[in-house]
Formats: sequence, structure tokens, C-alpha cells
Amino acid sequence: MKVAVPSLREQDCIIGVLGSLDDRITLLRETNTTLEAIAQALFKSWFVDFDPVRAKQEGRAPEGMDEATAALFPDGFEESELGLVPKGWRLGELRNIAQTAKRQLQASELHADLLYVGLEHIPRKSFSLTDWGRAEGLESAKSAFAEDDILFGKLRPYFHKVVIAPFSGVCSTDILVCQPTSPAYWGVAAMHLFSVPLIDYADRLSNGAKMPRVTWKDLAAYPLCVPSAEIARRFNEALEPMIARMKANIHQARTLAALRDTLLPRLISGQLRLPEEQAQLGVALV
Repeated sequence: MKVAVPSLREQDCIIGVLGSLDDRITLLRETNTTLEAIAQALFKSWFVDFDPVRAKQEGRAPEGMDEATAALFPDGFEESELGLVPKGWRLGELRNIAQTAKRQLQASELHADLLYVGLEHIPRKSFSLTDWGRAEGLESAKSAFAEDDILFGKLRPYFHKVVIAPFSGVCSTDILVCQPTSPAYWGVAAMHLFSVPLIDYADRLSNGAKMPRVTWKDLAAYPLCVPSAEIARRFNEALEPMIARMKANIHQARTLAALRDTLLPRLISGQLRLPEEQAQLGVALV
């Protein structure tokens, strides 16, 4: 089969152009991985290891927070069914800080302008959604979600598919659409739903041999220690800028990937020719 082959100079330039786009996409995704790690470390410090409480108990100032935030944490622990927990924090369940949204759109209500998220679009062990589709042509009802809702894959929960929605749309009914019971607990709820202990809990309670699923009823009974609303709000203040940056990176990476996929066939076929000066200098189109 005969094919058109660009000159070596053009091939080098095409590689430079598309390679620079791939490098930028990789950098955006690596940035999000770093932000996720920071968010998880902060959550673990405040709500799992209780580092601010331990510091105050030992007469030290908690690290990484202002005095007003530090003053919200108690200076000691008390025994509970979950072990030692900060004084004044109540024992509860996931249902106390999170709930599910159950609004669905029928197939007749779905259209091309509506964004769709399936389980196949959600990466494992990452808060950052990397791909999505359109709702046009879907033949069954889908669950509606809003931006910043937490999307939890209930089918085979051990895959650890949990993301914060970077836009509004619809999703597979094998995804639980989770929201905080009050805005103050959004960050705490999101981080608990993403945590390894909760994923392990969901896996143990999932039913079905080939296609195990966990129900919200079972997930809602996950035991946890509930901080005060004010501490939860301070956690939101620390988390929200990171999530905002992650969402911006997600959209930028998606735009760059679309540009790359559009340029590739046009450059290879010769439909789009790079200016000679770009071919010589290897200047990337970004």
C-alpha cells in the first residue's frame, strides 16, 4: 500500500510540535498528582493522625496553620469505640456528613451538549477526571451530577474510582453521586470517600460474584469521627484552592489533547503544512 511520507525535516518538526503538547499534558497531570498527595497528607494529618491535637497535648503549636485554626482543635484525647479520638469530637457514620443525589435524566432528556461520565472514564486512585464523553445516543436513564459533587464508582469498588466532578453532567448509574450534608463538610466527605480504609470497607460489603457492587446504604454506615463544622470549614479553605487548580489543569489538558489529536492526521497527510521557519527552528504550536 502506497502512503505519503513527509520529509525527515517535516517529521522532526511534527514530532517537536506534538511532543511539546504531550509534555505539557504530562506536566499538568503530574501537577495534579502532586496536589492530590498534598490534599491527602493534610487530611491524614488533621483527621486520621490528629497531629494538631497531639501537638497541643505536648504543649507545642500545631505546624502549618494559623493560631485561629489551631485554637479550634482540642488539647487532648478520649477513649471511644474507634480508639483515641479528639475530645469533643463525636462518633458518627458517613451518612452524618455525606448523602447521595438521586436525580436521574431519562434517555429522552439526554443530548449532545450534556457531558457524560462512565466508569471507563474515571482513573484508578486519582481525584482528577481525565476523560469524558457526550450523552447523545445513550439509551438508558443516567444520574445527574453538579460540579464539585463526588463521583464514587460502586461497581467493583476495589478499583478505587473516585473523582471530584470538574463540571455538571450525567453519569452511569454504577456511579454514586455524593454530596455533603452541609457545605462545611464537603472536603472531609470527599477525602473520606477517597480514602483507602473506606475503599476497603466498601469492597468487603460489595455483593455479587462477577460484578460486585456496594450500596449507599452499606457505605453510609462507615464509622468515623466527626469534627466540628468550623474545623471542617477551615479544611475546605485549605483544600478548595488545590481542587480549583486541579480542575483548571484537567480542562487545559483536555483542550491540549484535542488540539494534538486534530493536528496529527492533518500534519501527516500534508493537509496542514508547518511554515518553513518553524520546520527549521522546531518551534512548537501551543
